[in-house]
Amino acid sequence: MLAAAEKFPIFVGEVECDIKKMPFIPAANQEDPYTWAPDMLGFIQKHKLNWTAFSFHPKATPVVISDWKFTPTPFWGDFVKKALSGSSFELKKMR
Repeated sequence: MLAAAEKFPIFVGEVECDIKKMPFIPAANQEDPYTWAPDMLGFIQKHKLNWTAFSFHPKATPVVISDWKFTPTPFWGDFVKKALSGSSFELKKMR
């Protein structure tokens, strides 16, 4: 994908993370969103990829907002809001 990204725009849809564990993925394989989210956003920014955050419904999972006042969730929404506001993230660990 990164070779293609040097020549073509790449869209990464439904980027997400949650504090809730997904039952179909072994718990040991599920990373803490407080480390994964900034690294994923750092990867996206470093490689100039286009992206969308998922999900903007407070009852869905993963979730960007905690209510219909659009309060960002601390484990994902805060990172999304900062990224969309122009904050830079450093890629600390490649997965």
